[in-house]
Amino acid sequence: MTFDEIQLDATGVMIRWKKPDGGFHREVRGPNDPTDDLPVEVAGQIGSFWTPARKAAYNAAYYPEEPAPTPEEIVERFRTAIEAHVDEVARQRQYSGAVSISTYVSSTNPAWAAEAQGFIVWRDAVWVYAFTELAKVEAGDRAVPEVGDFLAELPAMEWPD
Repeated sequence: MTFDEIQLDATGVMIRWKKPDGGFHREVRGPNDPTDDLPVEVAGQIGSFWTPARKAAYNAAYYPEEPAPTPEEIVERFRTAIEAHVDEVARQRQYSGAVSISTYVSSTNPAWAAEAQGFIVWRDAVWVYAFTELAKVEAGDRAVPEVGDFLAELPAMEWPD
């Protein structure tokens, strides 16, 4: 089996070879594409074509690394996760979310008013901690933590009896 054509183009290696029936097969393969479905002679030549330098150049051009998130994107990712966490804690007591429970702070029902007051104190402590730690991240004094790990660092809610 012989190649009629093998060349690097904008999308990968263009290969064309003669099939046993006399026809031609033509396709494009990148360095990350499998070759186990190709005739062994074709796969071998493609494998030798994709040197480490060619693979690196191809991958850099067509699969660039995602840029690092901006400080604003990092803060937004944490803000939305913290808001969801705070809402979830409110739902533990059957409130629809943080805003809902906070409205009960002046409730005539003493139990609801106590839950709301305790929640507000906890919520404020969560945000003070979050803003303090995220400022350290922005200043370069702390590495960007995983969101889940950061949520685990937040103060725990202790509901009133």
